[in-house]
Amino acid sequence: HRTVLLDNVAIAWALAAFVLALTPRRRLWAFAGSGACFAVSVLSKETALILLPALLLAAARNVDKGTRRYCLTLFVSFLALVALAYPIYATLKGELLPGSGHVSLVGAIVEQLVTREATGSLFDPDSTSRATVMAWLELDPWLLGSALVLSPIALAHRSTRMVALAYLVQVVMILRPGYLPNMYVIGLLPFAALIVTGTGNALWRRLRASTASSPAAIGCAAAALVIAVPTLMVLTRWPHRAETAMTARPDEPAREARRWLVNNVGHEKRLIVDDEFWIHLVEHGFDAEPVRGGFFSRKVVSYWPLDYDPAVKWHFPNGWRDFDYIVSTEPIRATTERTPEAALALN
Repeated sequence: HRTVLLDNVAIAWALAAFVLALTPRRRLWAFAGSGACFAVSVLSKETALILLPALLLAAARNVDKGTRRYCLTLFVSFLALVALAYPIYATLKGELLPGSGHVSLVGAIVEQLVTREATGSLFDPDSTSRATVMAWLELDPWLLGSALVLSPIALAHRSTRMVALAYLVQVVMILRPGYLPNMYVIGLLPFAALIVTGTGNALWRRLRASTASSPAAIGCAAAALVIAVPTLMVLTRWPHRAETAMTARPDEPAREARRWLVNNVGHEKRLIVDDEFWIHLVEHGFDAEPVRGGFFSRKVVSYWPLDYDPAVKWHFPNGWRDFDYIVSTEPIRATTERTPEAALALN
């Protein structure tokens, strides 16, 4: 997955939910576990919720007719019970509804789904969404592209139908002119891999089962050739990229900056940083005491909460003027239009 984000955690739980929903044994506990796993996935990252239609259909098609009612009831019940734990927790902390001096669950959901600034249409060559998708394809055009081309075949086969549906639901969401986060591709990658391998396996089985002279065999042989040629092309390119990924150190300037901060900046100084620097500095002895309102340092503050977290704003009433240093990194420089305090600090 290349990075470490909430999406990585969410997709692992989502895949576990699909595994349990599609279990050949069709045990009651598996469907209960599937609902619970998917609830944890949604609590990890709310965008996982778009996979729910595919998961529900997978569970509904896989259950035994004699126990359908019980299996689906357990699935929905465990999904709801686990998911409700978070709103209850927010209520107990007084952070369910919007208000002054604290974050809110409802406010965050409204911001994510309604008021967040859109990144434009995929079909607009100058939009951020278009640039995001092109960046994905630059990293790996083969897996995402092959999965899209093979999706009709995957939909036609029962063994890969639900995987293809989960992939295509996410693709359709990209086409809408809303907000497209850069890490959204993490949810596409595992389903794309399953589509490519699943359809390749299905075509290979059909090719072996058919006689060499039959029209079906000729068609399958042609399809297998269509898959084999791009596969060979990909295999010649992946080793170089894999070697680069394992050996190149593009983050060396950031490592040097972190070392300089640890060796030259006193722990009493206040710093505005991005999340990676925050973790490093806290691990090396900078303040990590909990502060009322839900953040965890009186000296080192991530730049995004400085503009958007009411508790951080209350603790630092003068904004950027309350700090001694800001570490200028690409994430901070790229979002100055949405983080005015960080922009003022940079200036």
